[in-house]
Amino acid sequence: MWKAGVSPEAVLQGRISFGTRVRWNAIQKLLARDPLGVVLDIGSGKSVLWGFAVERCVIWVNLDLQIDRPQLDCIGDGIWWIEADGQKLPIRGNSVDTVFLISVLEHFDSSHAALDEVRRVIKPKGRIVLTVPREPRPFFLYEPDLVRLGHARFGYREDEIVGHLSGFEVEALGYAFHLPGQVGWELSHAFNRRYSQSLGWRILYKALLLLEDQYSVYGVGNEIVVVAREFKSGAP
Repeated sequence: MWKAGVSPEAVLQGRISFGTRVRWNAIQKLLARDPLGVVLDIGSGKSVLWGFAVERCVIWVNLDLQIDRPQLDCIGDGIWWIEADGQKLPIRGNSVDTVFLISVLEHFDSSHAALDEVRRVIKPKGRIVLTVPREPRPFFLYEPDLVRLGHARFGYREDEIVGHLSGFEVEALGYAFHLPGQVGWELSHAFNRRYSQSLGWRILYKALLLLEDQYSVYGVGNEIVVVAREFKSGAP
């Protein structure tokens, strides 16, 4: 999947956004170190989340309406890109071990339709990993941002998102600290440009991760992170 002798972090450091790094920091605290198997990343966009977990999966499938595939010689055959609607997945049933929905559900007019498709394609006892903005309205996010960012809604309450996950047992729920809207957009792009060139930006990143850890401990992060396992099939 990833050519021998190449470090994903080294190759992708200029492509991994600040938001992706912070989210993965929160996700990995909740996600056990088990193998991920066949992974489907719905709404992957320009994200390179796979760079953090490429050694833990068999195949990683990036799926979005429009795909911007990075042109990197080190990418092997096990990382795929598919242009498709997350509410109409061109994937056979019971074929995926892990589904990522990272800041995606709030973009769908019907999150129920998207989750029904996840239930169809996920294997018995497969896992879903998702993040959504947390209600009340995330700060720095205003009405114009809904249109610009393609949001159908601002966010979810914890009980609401858990209630959407019928057929899944929630294994862990935590929080991430994320700056949405224009402020977060500008910070993320500034970070991307300077992370690999400036010790100061790397120190800032580490400091923000420590801040996020504290936010998560006290449950005041503005993004909900959920890891849940499929149980509806009753498979042994």
